[in-house]
Amino acid sequence: MTVLRKGHVLRALCVALAVIASPVSIRVYAQVQSGASVMDDILKRAENALDDLNYAMAINFAKQVVDVGPRATPAQRTRALLIIAAANYPDGEPTAQHKDIALATMKLLVQTNFDLVIPQTLRSAGLDSILVEAKRTTFAIALTVAPEQVVVGPTGLAELKVRTTRVAVFRLSVSAAGSATPLATDSASGAAEGTLRFPAMRNDRPIFTTGDYDLVVTATDPKSGDTTSTRYVAHITAPELTFAKIPVAIDSSKMQIERSGRYGVKGILVGGLVGGGIYGLSSMVHADTALKRLYAADSKGMGVAAVAAAAVIIASFMDKGRPVPGAIVANQKLREDLGMAIRAAETESASRIATYRTTIAIQTGAR
Repeated sequence: MTVLRKGHVLRALCVALAVIASPVSIRVYAQVQSGASVMDDILKRAENALDDLNYAMAINFAKQVVDVGPRATPAQRTRALLIIAAANYPDGEPTAQHKDIALATMKLLVQTNFDLVIPQTLRSAGLDSILVEAKRTTFAIALTVAPEQVVVGPTGLAELKVRTTRVAVFRLSVSAAGSATPLATDSASGAAEGTLRFPAMRNDRPIFTTGDYDLVVTATDPKSGDTTSTRYVAHITAPELTFAKIPVAIDSSKMQIERSGRYGVKGILVGGLVGGGIYGLSSMVHADTALKRLYAADSKGMGVAAVAAAAVIIASFMDKGRPVPGAIVANQKLREDLGMAIRAAETESASRIATYRTTIAIQTGAR
C-alpha cells in the first residue's frame, strides 16, 4: 500500500471534513481568547457532542483546535484529532462511518507518534482497528528524549533518540524559531532507529542564546524515497559567556631605569682637556743644547694630543651606562608578575568554557 505523505494526508483530511462538516457556524473560541483553558473547554464540548452522538458538532468543535495551529499544545492537538477520528468511525453506525477520513486522521497522528494509544474515553473496537491499520501502513517516526538536558562545555552534546517503522536515513536540523538557517545539524542512517546529537558550543563559544528553537527531525526511506518529518520545540537557556580580562602590558610608570646615564656629550669637554693637556705638556718639554745640535725638534705632540682627545670623545659616545642591579631585579619581577597574570586569566577563561552550561528543554509532543 502506498504511504500518504504528510501534506497529502492534511489536504485529504481538510477536504473530507469540509464535505461532511455541519453547516452550523460556530465561532472559534481561540480567535477571541487565548490559553490552554480555552482549548480544553472546546475539546470538552467536542467530547460531549461525541457522547451525545452528535458527530458533526463534535468534528466542528475539534477542528477549531486543529485550525489554531501552534496555539494549541501538542497534547490538545492529538486529542482533537482523536475526536475527529472517533466521530468519523462510530461503532454500530455504518451510515455514519467514514473509514478513509478516520484512517487518514490516524495516519497523521501515527506519523509523529507510532506509540500512540487511544484514551479509554474514546476507545472502541472500530477505532482500535483503524489505529492498527494506520500503524501497519504508515511510515512513522517517534522521538525519545529527556524532558531537560544540561550540556556542559564545548564537548557536551544534546541527544535525541529516534525510531521509525522502516530502515531510514535520519536528519536533524536545529534553528531559531521561525528561521530557516540551521545552527546545528546531524544525521544517522542504516537502521530503523538511531541517535542524533548536537553541540551547544562551537570554537569555544555558545551557539545559542536564550530562547525558543525548532528541532526538525526528518526520516527518509532509502528504498522508496518516502519521507516523514516532525518538528519539536526546544527552549534553550544559554547565559552569556564572559571571559577573564587578560592584561596586555606592564604599567610603564612602574618600570625603573636599568642603566645609569651615558657619558655622551660630556666626553667632548673631557677629550678637549686631555688633548690640550697633552699638547701643553709636549710644548713645555725641551731638549738640552747639545742634543739640539745633533737632532731636529720633535713635532709629534700635536698628533698625540689629537688622538687622545678623539679617543676620549669616541669612548664617551659609545658608553651605555652602568647596570643598576636593583632596577633590573625590580623590572624582572614586573615581567614575571605580568606573565603570571596572563596565565591566570587564560586558565580562568578556559575553566569558564569547560564548565559552561546550556539547558535544553524539548517539548516531546510534535507540532
